[in-house]
Amino acid sequence: MGQYQWSQEEWAAVKKIFSEAIELNQKQAYQHILSTKEIDESQYHTLKNMLDIHYDPEIRTLSPNDQVIEQVFNSNKLTAGDVVDKYQIIKSIGSGGMGEVYLASRQDIVDQIVAIKLFKTDLSEQVKRRFENERRILAKLEHPNIARFIDAGSYQGAPYFVMEYVNGLPIDVHANQQQLSIKNRLKLFIQICDAISYAHNKLIVHRDLKPSNILVSESGQVKLLDFGIAKLLDQSVDLEV
Repeated sequence: MGQYQWSQEEWAAVKKIFSEAIELNQKQAYQHILSTKEIDESQYHTLKNMLDIHYDPEIRTLSPNDQVIEQVFNSNKLTAGDVVDKYQIIKSIGSGGMGEVYLASRQDIVDQIVAIKLFKTDLSEQVKRRFENERRILAKLEHPNIARFIDAGSYQGAPYFVMEYVNGLPIDVHANQQQLSIKNRLKLFIQICDAISYAHNKLIVHRDLKPSNILVSESGQVKLLDFGIAKLLDQSVDLEV
């Protein structure tokens, strides 16, 4: 494939379809781009390659000249020293289809290391609603075993929120590295149950519990992360209750 001479409208269409596709499971994502009638053959092949990379970043089926694709994947990416409002970027610590997560240092009167989740600017309406849902839920959760929500805002048109940075390992990795006994593994499990019980009492269901979303700090404290697909069971309920 060579460099595409697409209009801004065509480029926007590709980014929009890609954002919609990665909200689905892998099989549905490919079906989604295959069934989209508003794109031509070159856009379809571009989207297919984008999904290939999204699901397996080690696969590079792209020519270096595919600047459209590179712009989609690298949009809004920050480097060390960049400043997002009062937070200075230290480094990237994670990435996904919707954006990037950075380690950052707060630069105002508070000396604090945080994690910033910066979303892409070309989010679909569905993803934007998911962001707002996650922000609303996180802002109301205060529990020692749930990573604390700190701040939110917008940077160059991209929404972001700031979370407590947890310097830890996924719970399965931690347990195996420390060769924990069954008793000590259960102690960690009890911390998870406390966090989940607290959320359930707020009528919030996490819906994505897995080891990578449950970190254990160096002190042995469990921290539950990523309420991105959490569900508030009754939208009319005041979460302060």
